[in-house]
Order: sequence, then C-alpha cells, then structure tokens
Amino acid sequence: MPLFRFVSFVAGIALWGSLASAQSNATAQDLDVANAVEMLTQSGQNVVQVDAGVTHACALVQSGRVYCWGFGSFGQLGSDTITSNVPVLVKRLGNIKQISVGRNHSCALQRSGRVFCWGRNDAGQLGNGSTDNSSIRVRVQAAPNAVDISVGNDHSCMVMRNGRAFCWGNNRVDQLGLGPGGGSYSLRRNGWLAQPSSIRYRRGLTTHAPSGLIAVATVGGSRRLSVQEVVGRKAQRGC
Repeated sequence: MPLFRFVSFVAGIALWGSLASAQSNATAQDLDVANAVEMLTQSGQNVVQVDAGVTHACALVQSGRVYCWGFGSFGQLGSDTITSNVPVLVKRLGNIKQISVGRNHSCALQRSGRVFCWGRNDAGQLGNGSTDNSSIRVRVQAAPNAVDISVGNDHSCMVMRNGRAFCWGNNRVDQLGLGPGGGSYSLRRNGWLAQPSSIRYRRGLTTHAPSGLIAVATVGGSRRLSVQEVVGRKAQRGC
C-alpha cells in the first residue's frame, strides 16, 4: 500500500512567527505564496490537520500529537514559550483526532471523546469553569463523548455522541445559541459562560434543544453557531 506524506503549508501575514519559517521575528515577511512549515517538514511528521487563528496556528500530526507556533503570550501555544517561529509541542496532550484554533485559544478533541483547551480564558472560552489563562491544556467540563468541535474568536462549541450541541465562552452577540432567556445569572450579568451549555432554537413560542447533530461550526469570529442535522441534512443557522 503506498504511503502518502502530508506537509503543512501556510501563507499570509507574518506576525510573531505565525508563518513558522526559519526567519527571525524581526525580519519576518508577509507571504502571498505557500510556505512549508519547516520543522514539521524536516522531521518527517505526517500532518493530518492544520488550523490558524489570528496570531498563532496549530497542526495535528498522525501520531495524535499537536504542535503550535506564533504568538503565545496567553498560553495559546500550549507551552511556556511566548513566541515561536517554529512549531512547539503542546504539553501533556496526546491521542488527538481533531483540533480547532480561535483568536487566542486552541482546543483539541481526543479519540476518547474528551475535549481539552488552552490559551486565553478571559471569557471562559476554555470551558473549565474559570477565567484564568492556561498554557497547559485543561479539560472542558463535560462528559467524555464529544464527536466534533469548533472554536470561534473567544467562544467554543462541541457536538456530543447523542447529537446535542454545547457552547461556552463569550456570548456578547448571542453566539452561544442559548435561546431567549437562556443561561445562568452569571452569563446574563457578565456576557460569558465558563462551562458548556446546550444550544437551543425557537419553534413557535417555545425553545427546543436540537438533536441528531453530526457537526458544529463557528462561523467567522463572533457570529452565531451553524449546525447540521442528520435527518434531511438540513442546516440550522443562527441557533
């Protein structure tokens, strides 16, 4: 059976080493053509997924480990490194099958169904019940049966094995999809939620929690949730 090697390429604005080239941060240049992520290329890592935030990016390799690079002052690189123009290994994280990167935080879905996040947490976007930034991955407060994740600027969402979707983090423009009057007093007072809460949608005069979901996507930075139902493959937008 032939073996295929996946190499990660990036292009865009070079800020804080976010393009992961060998050049120093002081001499970093923007690129409008693809640039190979050199450390992953040279070490022969088989990259299976890559995702980029505003000032950092992460790659998932075939072994289930995650590497990040760029600006990391909030801990979004998953290590004590503040800035790196080469990928650094996210500490204490393995057996990962999916990653998603936000503005200043990152999340990963383990094959076991557990979800871990790290980085900035001022709006509770790490989902561990606090608002403390963390360079060490923290576990999202939820049962270990997630099947899909997606991260926005400063909020995060996941779909569970039972087809329910949960979100947490910033809710200033209702991007958590909690429905009219949804959420706790803390959420209504502060505008954020530090632990997962089920999304809801309006049908008539009542709100319902959708079921049968297979995927979740955060559309743009702070826009509302977009989910897809199994039955009829119907999209429910702006839940």
